[in-house]
Amino acid sequence: MAGIFDTSTDPSDEFEAVEAEEAEPEESAEDKAARAELVAMRDALNRKAAAEGRLVDASKRGDVGGIRDALADDANVDDSRSRSSDLRPVELAALFGHPTALAYLHDRGAELTGRALSLAARAGRPSCVALILERAQFVHPALLERLVAALCDDPHRSPRVLGLLEAKYTALEETAEAANAAVKKANERRAKGDA
Repeated sequence: MAGIFDTSTDPSDEFEAVEAEEAEPEESAEDKAARAELVAMRDALNRKAAAEGRLVDASKRGDVGGIRDALADDANVDDSRSRSSDLRPVELAALFGHPTALAYLHDRGAELTGRALSLAARAGRPSCVALILERAQFVHPALLERLVAALCDDPHRSPRVLGLLEAKYTALEETAEAANAAVKKANERRAKGDA
């Protein structure tokens, strides 16, 4: 008679039989390759996210070496964003007053935006404002007007920044005048052609 403490059968045999029934079928070579590809993609995305986080942090601190390392690890100079503020690295460098980091980011392809200019101006970072004004391809006229008004009211204004603002504004006015003259000529030609 077999009792509770019967040792005539090995309990591990029963577990092996249950495990054999529950075992998953062998993965095909295609499934293994697909799984490996997914794991590689996940790992690459994790590395990129980590590099972009380091880029954001280095931009806040003005750490050009950290920025360089993050970019070398495939961080995107324009698509990286701060999770807390949604600011790009160039905007963070401008906000926290790091002109060297700002220049480095721009040299590596970061776009100098009106938002970066506005952040630098509001934070009282004249060296960053000057750098953006010197390098930016275009600054919206309304933003220029607001900056000029704000800096003229500031008793600690930077003459260099005011000079750069004036030069940008003058260039913008000249471009607008040239565009208006071209439109006027085109309309006159069209009117002569219709007559």
